[in-house]
Amino acid sequence: MSPSFGQVSQWRRLLGLAGLLAGVSLTAGCSPDDGGPGCVDRLCDPTTFTTGCFGNSLWKCAGDGLSYAFTPCNNQERCDASSAPATCSIRVCTTPGVSTCLNAVERETCTIDGGARIRETCASGSACRDGECVPNDCTTGEDVCTTNGFLTCVQGAWQGTTCPTGQVCLMSGGIPSCAPKRCTPLAARCQDRNVYTCDALGATETETPCADGEVCLGGICQPPVCGATAPTDVIGSEVTEGTAEIRFSVNGTVRVLDLNAQAVFTEAGRRLVISATRNNRRVEIRLAPTTTLVTGGWDSDIFNPTLATICYTDGLTGDGVGDCEAPFTHREGAYKVTIQRNDGVGGRVQGTFEVTMTDVNRDELVLSGGSFSVTHR
Repeated sequence: MSPSFGQVSQWRRLLGLAGLLAGVSLTAGCSPDDGGPGCVDRLCDPTTFTTGCFGNSLWKCAGDGLSYAFTPCNNQERCDASSAPATCSIRVCTTPGVSTCLNAVERETCTIDGGARIRETCASGSACRDGECVPNDCTTGEDVCTTNGFLTCVQGAWQGTTCPTGQVCLMSGGIPSCAPKRCTPLAARCQDRNVYTCDALGATETETPCADGEVCLGGICQPPVCGATAPTDVIGSEVTEGTAEIRFSVNGTVRVLDLNAQAVFTEAGRRLVISATRNNRRVEIRLAPTTTLVTGGWDSDIFNPTLATICYTDGLTGDGVGDCEAPFTHREGAYKVTIQRNDGVGGRVQGTFEVTMTDVNRDELVLSGGSFSVTHR
């Protein structure tokens, strides 16, 4: 069974770094300059590491053993770790974590990985409504959230409300309401030394602290590597340098774009473009007007003379939307972008981003936990 996002740190401690970190030696002699006490020579041994699952991605050991490599399964597939090595297999159902009513007294729930449908019969005296088993005779104040919206008890009868696309039911003081999703469903992100894992609906995040001596990188708690560069991530206010890439999560799947990962400043229009591609996917973060050494933060809700335009293509279509011309499929609706380091030409540009995007049909796509570390050309 593959580890869930929040179980990685606990699993590692229980196994004593055996199995997952096969071939890794803890080096007590590492100095603080090399990564601190408890650092390891390498995270994994690529010759013995067995491919597992991380969310909906195949989890492998990078060739140098200093980082993990992730290969996303496509939207119709799930990462299947029922046998070793893990593989991408066709989903049994395509609405992970969502329950639907089969009839008046039965409901069916798609498992988190989309690998099975679980059937359940409601208890005596209750019925299935909008995927939830609720009492036949309701009482005011028993309002409940559902996978599509919420149910409100009005004069002894249930009334349903469906939330708009991109929104989810949130409870406040026992009162349900539709609100923008708080996080990307099933995505994991790092904040300081904690992993935050989003539930299947995007309503809540579960916080899991890393163990003493571990750092959080790419949604995983792991020991620092002695004297080696770690994968790009933000640890507190410190930005570490690693492979040139743009990394983010889409619906719980980690995307790593590491081809032509770069930042280019164009004097005409005074525009800085941070971009990368991989497997027909491409993302561009455009800032203008600006300067070649710009740093700081940008928020769609806060006026800033420097405007951010974020364009993304999922590799499926290329209609173009707004000023994100073809082959881009999505552009930003709401965003937060931060550049924490900008060395100028020949150096690095590093930072983070979160963005809610829309396509030509105004359907939403959320890129969460985004980080970039690219070469400034």
